[in-house]
Amino acid sequence: MKKIIHFLNHGLLYTVAVGIESVAPFVLAPILTHYLSVYAYGVWAIFQTSTAFLRPILGLTLDDYVRMHYYRQSPEKMVGYILSILILSGILAAVLCLVAVLFKSQISHFLHFPQEWLWAIVLCAWLYAMFYLFLAYYQLEARRIRFAIIHFVQAMITILASILLVMAGWGWMGAAIGKIIGLSCGAGLAWIWIALHFPKSAQRHIQLSHIADLILFGLRYLPTGMLVVVVILTDRLMLANMVSLEATSLFSVASLFPMVLFIGIQGLMFGWQPWCFSRLSRHRAEDMRELAMGAAVYLLAAPLGALALTYLSRWLGPYVIAKEFLPAMDYVYPLMMAMVAQGFYLFSQSILHYYRRLEALSCLALMVMGINIALNYILIARMGTIGSAWATFTAYSAGFVVTAAIAWHTLSRRYLMNFTTGSVNV
Repeated sequence: MKKIIHFLNHGLLYTVAVGIESVAPFVLAPILTHYLSVYAYGVWAIFQTSTAFLRPILGLTLDDYVRMHYYRQSPEKMVGYILSILILSGILAAVLCLVAVLFKSQISHFLHFPQEWLWAIVLCAWLYAMFYLFLAYYQLEARRIRFAIIHFVQAMITILASILLVMAGWGWMGAAIGKIIGLSCGAGLAWIWIALHFPKSAQRHIQLSHIADLILFGLRYLPTGMLVVVVILTDRLMLANMVSLEATSLFSVASLFPMVLFIGIQGLMFGWQPWCFSRLSRHRAEDMRELAMGAAVYLLAAPLGALALTYLSRWLGPYVIAKEFLPAMDYVYPLMMAMVAQGFYLFSQSILHYYRRLEALSCLALMVMGINIALNYILIARMGTIGSAWATFTAYSAGFVVTAAIAWHTLSRRYLMNFTTGSVNV
């Protein structure tokens, strides 16, 4: 039990760190909902979701590559991989900028977004990809203080710059520019700290084989890395096209409240992954009991936290958002349940991450995406905006059930049964 408490304390520190950055939407919500129209907030929501969608593409989801291979590579090789990721992501960002210029009218019409600001989506997404790449490195290096400082710097600069620009009359563009400024400062600080620990002539550690490995991993793993952002973008875009941009705006405002729960989920995940991976690598039977207890604590705490936050949100909502956005409160409860299902799904993925079941993870992600798209089409037509929230809940719930079954089968085959022969096949 002491070890479980240690794990929870470990996760709590990451929760605080993630919460520092994630508090930005809540601080900005009163400002944005009072200075922006419902339509303008919808444009801002499209900017955010489009940025989130492009982030794993520009980063090739290689922050998870760092997590999966950190314990299997020497520090010198990991340096080579990080530098290779920077080169690949920079090339991809340049290509996407060219695509945005060549097809700006078509992309603008599809996204319901001003074509002259498409460049901002690409730039913000690239900065986000680099920011989370560096965070993955700090997470596994156990540099938790620096992990927290980077989040704090990024969040505070984003909040201050966004508030000043929005109040100066820049509208949603001010919030976008503030986000870009904050990410630039956070990612820049993270890179400086990492570069200080690089060996001399670090570029010599870049090899063509590294780049080939990264591209192959990215192609195999991309559906998994894009799942969350695809679901978010699907919900917003289908609402914008099947209902209205104002419906997307209200849905996005309602999503702010479940983000409090996501802060806890993400923080616990940052603590859970290295804790889980280190125990799986030791191959001891008693470690399985610790993992089972840690999972049980999480699976009980998430739904209880969701119920408490739902009641808190209904009380706090009228004091935080402008009155024209108050209809969004009707969507908080189903979105909170969708966040619980998403957390269960992400949590159950950890075992498959450790054993690098890339194809299984990608197939599961494609399954969840397909269910979400189909149910959005059906439920929005029948239930309106709230149908999108229940579509997401159902899709993630189905993903969790299947993922948990595969994870248990993987553990039984690769870990538990091997104790009868005295060997372990990892």
